[in-house]
Amino acid sequence: YQLALCLSREETIQLDGRMMSKQQLFLEAISLSPTVSYFYVALGATLSEGTTIRLLDGRDMSEQQLYLEAISLDPNNSLAYNNLGCILSKPYV
Repeated sequence: YQLALCLSREETIQLDGRMMSKQQLFLEAISLSPTVSYFYVALGATLSEGTTIRLLDGRDMSEQQLYLEAISLDPNNSLAYNNLGCILSKPYV
């Protein structure tokens, strides 16, 4: 998780012989600790508008769904509420 926070969107790092992106590191963090709400928030922040990502458990989730999952895991996660509010307040074009 901390390593992923240090990477830019385009950067990758080699771990155990595998090249891993920021998103892949967050996915791995969620897989290892699926009840840590901040991992979902961090992953959601990497998504472009209108895209989804497949978690390692097979679920496809949008940015909004990731923030909602974070809130369900930790109702006191203010960052998840903030990020959700930001995407919900974007005007439709």
